[in-house]
Amino acid sequence: MTTLTLLDLGLVVLCAAFVVRIVMIGIPALQFARMFKGKVVEGTKLYSSLEIPGFNQFMKQEIYLGFIPYIALTIAILLQGMGEVRIDDMSLIAKIATGLGLTVWLIFDGGRSYTMNRQLEFLRNDTENLRTIAGSALEGLRYVVYLRGTVRRTALQLGKRAAVGLARKKLEERDEEKGKTSLARVAMLAVDRLVSFPERVIGRLADWAKEVLDERFAERFKEYSERTRAAFFFLIVWSLFPSIWLSLIVQLYN
Repeated sequence: MTTLTLLDLGLVVLCAAFVVRIVMIGIPALQFARMFKGKVVEGTKLYSSLEIPGFNQFMKQEIYLGFIPYIALTIAILLQGMGEVRIDDMSLIAKIATGLGLTVWLIFDGGRSYTMNRQLEFLRNDTENLRTIAGSALEGLRYVVYLRGTVRRTALQLGKRAAVGLARKKLEERDEEKGKTSLARVAMLAVDRLVSFPERVIGRLADWAKEVLDERFAERFKEYSERTRAAFFFLIVWSLFPSIWLSLIVQLYN
């Protein structure tokens, strides 16, 4: 009869949590990729540049750092020799503590995955509305960024499209000399399009920005902007619980 080891237990926890996280994040990520026509990185940067309170913290704490526990657990499985510790050899208290602790952790981690999915779905739905207004989600997001930025205000103060064209020409000449496209040129191209964009659409984009960015997004990501360093540190430590706990068990029974 095959005896289960800590390696088997670690692999079950790793696979279960990782599959849930991939599904919960992967589905909206694929939908974003289709909506942004493959330019997800640019779309994320545009949202970041809008300075929505808590949005950047959400991306860093929940998305980017969300895979740390799986990396840590994988390293622990590979380096700690968990296959040498049989579950039958563990004391009853150790079995109960391990089973209860890992179960609670899996429930908590699944809850975080679900929260990420809901936040990304809300973000996708509101961006879908932006695509309805502007015809393209990415293009509409660009307009919103420059509507709220200093580049557009500067261009409108000039009052003439010729001034935008002249500035763009100078940027093009400078970029040709350097052999690369600058961010200033990208911004000016957006301004050039914005100046000629229908006033009715600009008004609808401004309304979308006020309703979605200033109201719904600000409230939705508020908790991330208010999260203290101590709370964030606790989340990091708790996310590492499986790898830390299983490693301690290995040391105890080896």
